[in-house]
Amino acid sequence: MNSAIVALSDDQITAWVAAGLLPFFRIGSMLMIAPLFSNKTVPMRIRLTYALVITAIIVPLLPIPPPIDPLSIDAGLNVLNQILIGIAMGFTLRLIFSVAELGGQIIGQLMGLGFATLIDPQNGVPVPISSQFYTLLVTLIYLSLNGHLFSLQALIDSFQSLPVSIHGLAPEIWLDIAIWTGIILRGGLLIALPAIGVLMLINLMLAVASRAAPTLNIFSVGFPITLGVGLFVMLYTLFGINAQIESLLRAALEIIYGLPMHKVN
Repeated sequence: MNSAIVALSDDQITAWVAAGLLPFFRIGSMLMIAPLFSNKTVPMRIRLTYALVITAIIVPLLPIPPPIDPLSIDAGLNVLNQILIGIAMGFTLRLIFSVAELGGQIIGQLMGLGFATLIDPQNGVPVPISSQFYTLLVTLIYLSLNGHLFSLQALIDSFQSLPVSIHGLAPEIWLDIAIWTGIILRGGLLIALPAIGVLMLINLMLAVASRAAPTLNIFSVGFPITLGVGLFVMLYTLFGINAQIESLLRAALEIIYGLPMHKVN
């Protein structure tokens, strides 16, 4: 029986490597930072497998990139560009969850719950229990709005508008991400602003009461008051968080879809 021998040239092998490996770097770098996918409770093996599955699905649909030498400088620049693009996309989405973390930490400190901490599964660090509450709330809102699906769709569409090449993102896009970071910090303060105003007024009243009645144990009286008022304010302001997170998600997706417009010529 004659056995067929398949001969592969160096150019074919190089083209296959570029067609599959370079998109994997963009997908993998985004999944390592994007919310939910980068959760510390998700094993690294699962994340790598998920990135490989997504790469295997979308690679046949992508235009064939020009062959490059894997050991050349252009190949290294191409890998670096794909990693930076994935990091920019994942970091933009990750900042949405920073709104909840920042707002929850401010409220927790004002309520006197700074000592009541839990391990945040997203980052693996201890955070106030109020911050963890807002993080879980934003996670549920994010899933209910299909944010995870929209983020994957934006990642896949980026290969059409920003193909794999040695041309990366212009410096202007990093300025846009810095401005987006400022918007996120403002959103966290807006979440905590009602509690800041009410609790500052409560603390002022307690300070006046301690001066009027020096024998009053202000700590035993003030802690349940600030805790109860803080919980009431958190409950009252929950109704406006959904619309705020939805608007931030839309803005984040607009930034991600706008990344290809900053391509370097």
